[in-house]
Amino acid sequence: MIPAKCPEWGRVSDCLTGRTIPKPGDVSICIYCSGLSVFDHTLNQRPATEQEKKEIYASPKIHLYLKVVQEARKRLKDQGIQDE
Repeated sequence: MIPAKCPEWGRVSDCLTGRTIPKPGDVSICIYCSGLSVFDHTLNQRPATEQEKKEIYASPKIHLYLKVVQEARKRLKDQGIQDE
């Protein structure tokens, strides 16, 4: 993956979990801020629109994914790997 900048916070990430290659429309959760982004047709990340956020948050799975990301972020912080 080409390093991508979080559209919400601007932090650069160079890894993905789940699928090895995202497809257009796939959702990404930033490990640093839990911001939601969507892969566009060129596989660049863009901020999720308000309508997309409503649809994403309606999914029961997203709340589990967000909890996992938040727990991972806490572990990184506890290990001194991530700053706030």
